[in-house]
Amino acid sequence: MKKYICLSAAFTLVLIWFTGCSGPAAYRTFSSNTGLFSVDLPRSASPMEKQAREIETSAGAMDMDFYISYGEETIFMIGVLAHGMPEINKDLTMESLLYSRDMLGENADITETHEFLLNGRPAVSIRYTKKQGDDNLYAYGVITDIEGIQYQIQTAAYDPEVLNRYEAVRFQLSFQYTGGPQERRNSLNSETVVK
Repeated sequence: MKKYICLSAAFTLVLIWFTGCSGPAAYRTFSSNTGLFSVDLPRSASPMEKQAREIETSAGAMDMDFYISYGEETIFMIGVLAHGMPEINKDLTMESLLYSRDMLGENADITETHEFLLNGRPAVSIRYTKKQGDDNLYAYGVITDIEGIQYQIQTAAYDPEVLNRYEAVRFQLSFQYTGGPQERRNSLNSETVVK
């Protein structure tokens, strides 16, 4: 009887440790300050920092926001491009997504690409490797367009196996378009100017 109690107690401790390391308590949800999206990050990752950069798009130079967090071995990033152009048709949207994918893969060794529907919306993915000094940076990204805003959800690491780990996959799969306040979406669409 004591043998079964000890085994049961050991199993319970292992189960508590495992769920504590990989369960909900080990993650936090980040919501953008605009209320447009949320995503799960490991608690051990740094807080998301927002940076704005001007990038070249198929419609010319535009400002893009980047939300970046650093984990122990993984970089978590979401790019948000509020271009304000409504989805006219799926073919035109896909053309824009493919252009963005090509820009991500520029000067990179592309190992995998896909075109698919993500919650009924056109989306593309890319897995690639880029040189960073003497090191290789491995990255996986999904790009989609929702209501005039393009989202680039990416993970990157210096070890390609890290991209297959639970925390990287959970980050990708946890992305939720939350829509944000209607007035914010309207202002994003009306403030966006193509340069």
